[in-house]
Amino acid sequence: PGEDPDHKAFSRVCVKLSEVFDSMRKSMKSFSQNDINTLGLGLGHDSRYLEAEKEMLFRRTCKLVELENARKNAERAKPVKKAAMEEVKKASETEFEQICEVAKQEINQFQRVRVEMLQKSLIQWCEKQLLTAKESADVFSHHLEAFKSMT
Repeated sequence: PGEDPDHKAFSRVCVKLSEVFDSMRKSMKSFSQNDINTLGLGLGHDSRYLEAEKEMLFRRTCKLVELENARKNAERAKPVKKAAMEEVKKASETEFEQICEVAKQEINQFQRVRVEMLQKSLIQWCEKQLLTAKESADVFSHHLEAFKSMT
């Protein structure tokens, strides 16, 4: 019944401040969700592309080792087996050249797609961050006006 007006005003300010903190929490949650949904997803794709490229280059390196072994075997082969070893060496060279050609094409494609995906993710992230910032600014502006009207 006979509450102190200062106490009432303080309670109203505390309630309003609580609303501001809640808005800030929601805003931060939205920013972090944007990070996960756009930038995190883009970086995940980028990581998978790099892993695929690494695996392809590893397979190519294994073929290079096979080719070097075939060359050494052809050099050391006795005259009886020399022709057979030369055939194995030529087959290994042809196979390695084909793998290298495919690898060049795939690396170019990987790099192009990686850059496009990363750019797209960064653009989406920036757009979402900007939208969230605008929404947060509107909410905080509303809270500021509410605080100003309390006096």
